[in-house]
Amino acid sequence: TGAPPLRDGWVIGSIIFGILGCISYSTPLALWPILCAAAVVLRFPRRVTYLYFAVSIAVISTYFLTYKTPAHHPSLTKINPLKTLEYIPTYLGGIFSDNIIVASIIGIIGLIAVTGFVGYWLFGKKIDRTDWLPWLSIQIYTLQTALMAAVSRSGFGVEQATASRYATLPALFWMSTIVLTVLWARQLQPIPRMQRSWLTPLLGIATIAIVLMYGVGGETASAIARRATYQPLVALSLQLGITDVTLIKEKVGNRPAAFVGLIDALKTNNLVPFNRDIKKHNFCAELDTKIEPNLLSAPKDGVPGYFDIVTKLAPTAARVIGWVGDPENNVKCIAILNQENVVRGFAMSGFPRPDLVNLFGPAYKFAAWRGYIQTSPKDQLLTAYASFKNRQGWVAMRNSQIIKNN
Repeated sequence: TGAPPLRDGWVIGSIIFGILGCISYSTPLALWPILCAAAVVLRFPRRVTYLYFAVSIAVISTYFLTYKTPAHHPSLTKINPLKTLEYIPTYLGGIFSDNIIVASIIGIIGLIAVTGFVGYWLFGKKIDRTDWLPWLSIQIYTLQTALMAAVSRSGFGVEQATASRYATLPALFWMSTIVLTVLWARQLQPIPRMQRSWLTPLLGIATIAIVLMYGVGGETASAIARRATYQPLVALSLQLGITDVTLIKEKVGNRPAAFVGLIDALKTNNLVPFNRDIKKHNFCAELDTKIEPNLLSAPKDGVPGYFDIVTKLAPTAARVIGWVGDPENNVKCIAILNQENVVRGFAMSGFPRPDLVNLFGPAYKFAAWRGYIQTSPKDQLLTAYASFKNRQGWVAMRNSQIIKNN
């Protein structure tokens, strides 16, 4: 069939909303090639086609003329073409599997499908092009966003393509793939009874895909929730002037360089983790306050744990490391006190400690705790005290650290 009747309001509206979208985000740039292609293939009036091409060239040119690569992003001049091509199918299949190879294979299947659909739409006979156009547009739009992400982020590594932030657009891609498959089956087989036999396998595949998608999404959500619980610790380290790359990699993301590059901007704009003074407002203990002696207990046999080491990482700040036996996950936090029972910092448990597995069993695999303190020339002795969710007061860890101030 030919092009649908056009109204000037639709044309003007598509241009206005397309421009507004590009002001706030880069992915709407993918809209303009689709509008131009649709105008040509569906033989829109020349004035509309010329208008779309003119506005598209103006918008895209303006974007690239004013574009500046963020300081923490890989340079666009150092793009690896093979990594870029590998990134795209992984981006599309990442919502179904965390495994890079599996995600890439699924993505390649999707690319083959969209190639077939586009070819059938362009050259097939007796096809209702207007029914197919919205779904093909979604697929092509998603492919363009995948290409933009690949160009700008493949330098971080292909595994970054499975990041949870990219789940929405691939989901739209696969939704449109399912719809186009249904349209294709109905086109080739007009008999309803035969259509059902054709589409039953598709229903099974879609069901499996949805289960896989929710499985990956559930694991991702759990990982995000676990990392979020360590936000106070990351905030404390940064506000004390410590950039602990190991902590950032374990509890923020697997690309610490990207986060480190944002620290100054986050601090300037008072964004997380600089939106509050974590030394005063945290879930554990306010720094520079004194805890009453009657709330402190000596080490107990039922609470194994040690204060292992203090490492100075900044002029007035240090990292503290130890371990605590907590098979039932009852430890709330660990506060570090000096000889006058003044809080110097806090720590959190849940870090890996594989050497303890051989001594105490698998329940101690994540028994390590890590924290940060602000140091003072007056400090002579530091003791770690654990606070528990199911009891009052603080219980000391063994092996207090003697501080030698030169």
